[in-house]
Amino acid sequence: MGDRARTARVLSMRHVLAIGVNAIVGAGIYFQPGRAAGALGPAALLAWIACGGFCAVVALAFAEASRRFDGSGGPYRYADAAFGARFGYAMGVVCWVTSVFSWATVAHGLGGELARATGSGDGTARAFAVGTTLGLGALNYLGVRLGARVVLGLTLLKLVPLAVVLVAGLLLFDGARFVPLAPHGYTSFGATTLFILFAYQGFEVAPVPAGETRGARDAVPRAVLLAVGATMLIYLAINTVAIGGLPDLAGAPDPLYRLATRAFGPHGATVLRIGGIVSTFGFSAGVALVCPHYVTALADDRHLPDWIARRHPRFGGPTRATVLCTSVTAVLCATLDFSRLLDFSNEAVCVQYLVTAASVVVLGRRDPPGARPPAWRSLVVPAGAAAITVWLASHGDWKGWLAIAGTVGLGFAARAALRPRL
Repeated sequence: MGDRARTARVLSMRHVLAIGVNAIVGAGIYFQPGRAAGALGPAALLAWIACGGFCAVVALAFAEASRRFDGSGGPYRYADAAFGARFGYAMGVVCWVTSVFSWATVAHGLGGELARATGSGDGTARAFAVGTTLGLGALNYLGVRLGARVVLGLTLLKLVPLAVVLVAGLLLFDGARFVPLAPHGYTSFGATTLFILFAYQGFEVAPVPAGETRGARDAVPRAVLLAVGATMLIYLAINTVAIGGLPDLAGAPDPLYRLATRAFGPHGATVLRIGGIVSTFGFSAGVALVCPHYVTALADDRHLPDWIARRHPRFGGPTRATVLCTSVTAVLCATLDFSRLLDFSNEAVCVQYLVTAASVVVLGRRDPPGARPPAWRSLVVPAGAAAITVWLASHGDWKGWLAIAGTVGLGFAARAALRPRL
């Protein structure tokens, strides 16, 4: 493992927490309240609660798994230890693909925000998406510490416009807007909860750079749980004031902008527009930081050639893996639309949740009887996480699952082609 084994642990718990919060709070909260309310009415708040509760259970499973490891890779590392190298590699491919698709999804949304702000069209939006992707790739080329500091700063900045939304919603709040609670019934509750998952997903990336985190076995679990808990409170507050403060919330593509505009006029809309751009840029910066670590973890375990994980002699970052991730994401931004990127990302992340939950059970049973964690941590929590994940996944599109299976197949084909060089 050479130089990679001696990588300095430059990240602290606050950096990992910022990576987690930043990865969760992205573009989703700016547009999903309108679509969710269009499907369920005010009962959409129940879907936000259900999805947050589900992610809290999954986060507990991730926290239990991350206590066992201090190397990079996250869900890939857990699957490799629990089910062996071949299954672990398949999980590593899924994790990496989820990462680049999530990055491309939000970069696509960021390009759209910048295009609207400048009065430009779709072609310019794609150009903005590709340009910001390449820029973040260049930033992370300069090293992990610099990328982490940028993520920490952007995480703090992105919370400011959400505070403006809370104030606006409270000023316009009318409890009568919660009646009737479910004008369309609950038939779309499952599909809406799966859609909302995109806003909550992201905490699973916090364990990925564990190999560069000080005291990872303690810092990473705490960061994962704190990130989910804090974000759930923010989301529930935002959706409550959006329902109570905006009469035309249902189906609105830009609900938070409308709320700020109604309360504060054009200046409120401007603050939210800037906040949306900062939020989506921050998410992109976080994924750009984490994504290459899936590649380096696979190379560390001899699934990929050693040269792809080599670090820059001066900056210390995984420069070749960064170039690979950035290039693939830029191509996705230029060729796929937002809805296809989002659906694939949601379904792929469900695979990560299910496999991590199963890994906790398997690894717990291998511990000596006297060293096993309590049953609620090693069995009850992961079983609950797995059950809810299966329920959510059942509302996905079969085309997405077929695409995931095809991606894993391509990953094994690439591994076989590169085998002679390993």
